[in-house]
Amino acid sequence: MICALVLVIASCKKNADKKPDCKIVTLTDVYNTTTTIYNVSYNNDGKISTLTTGSSLSVFTYAGNTIIINKTNGGSFSERDSVTVDNNGKALNIRQYYDQAATNWDNTIYDYDGNGDLLKSEETSSSSSTPQTTLFTVTNGNLVSIQTPTYTTTLEYFTDKQAQAGDYLGVVGLVNYGVDLYPHRNMGKSVTSGTTVTNLNYDVNTDGLVSKLTATSGSTIESIAYQYQCN
Repeated sequence: MICALVLVIASCKKNADKKPDCKIVTLTDVYNTTTTIYNVSYNNDGKISTLTTGSSLSVFTYAGNTIIINKTNGGSFSERDSVTVDNNGKALNIRQYYDQAATNWDNTIYDYDGNGDLLKSEETSSSSSTPQTTLFTVTNGNLVSIQTPTYTTTLEYFTDKQAQAGDYLGVVGLVNYGVDLYPHRNMGKSVTSGTTVTNLNYDVNTDGLVSKLTATSGSTIESIAYQYQCN
């Protein structure tokens, strides 16, 4: 930004105080004795270009409000996803193709209210046109309940911590579709499904970025460490 002479002190000082734009480039996920490393690259628009883990590669291409994700494993086709988002980046429709002929697929439609809060999703497939409906409850900008015909998941949040890269729900969307599937305002604190409670904790580095997410469920501990690229 070019500072006009009369605004040089106020505007340039504000720019100097602005935090750099930091994006996650590596996730190291340790679950029990298994370690999985995800590497993420970005295009010139700051959108995800590729995501790799082991021999699996996801390549993202963009056309308007549609994201195409081509997934391979060892160089062979494994899945192709088509994700439609609104102008705010919220998922409207996700179709997953499991064969190259595109005859085996699942399709999920997401509905929002007038405030942009997620209301429900409806999933159909190539084998069933009867939709499976999932209901969502959002309170104060945070998703607090996910209800399917077979289970209910509830979520709690750290109301004093704003959502940022590296929090639980953000990671779920990142490693799957490169979008935030479950919009939320604060960082997740716990997830309860049935009798299973998963508690979430975050380590933050000196730049205020999440350096590690730890999810604890009984004696099971999963940790995800992050590395960033900042501009």
